[in-house]
Amino acid sequence: MDNLKTIAIIIFFVVLIVVFVNAFIKSRKIKNEGIETEGIISRIDEDVNNDGTWISKEYISYIDENGKQREAIFALQAFKNHKVNDKIRIKYLPGKYEEVVEVKD
Repeated sequence: MDNLKTIAIIIFFVVLIVVFVNAFIKSRKIKNEGIETEGIISRIDEDVNNDGTWISKEYISYIDENGKQREAIFALQAFKNHKVNDKIRIKYLPGKYEEVVEVKD
């Protein structure tokens, strides 16, 4: 039984590492190859997680390279970083409009 637990824990951590590495690579690609524009926090939804903690989901609206308005989830966190109508510099990849990253100076 101990071997089974060990294998399960190893698999869990390998999957976790793969997910984080994939997110890092995706974020880096957007930062390096993305189109920069200004977005506006369009709305903030608040909800309670399964564990009872509050979660804040910030949405950002922006105009893409074709002049079309888009909306994406900008941040998902346990605290509010922004207010509605805050302006933020972002980058996105054409065709992947739901994935944005903040441009930091």
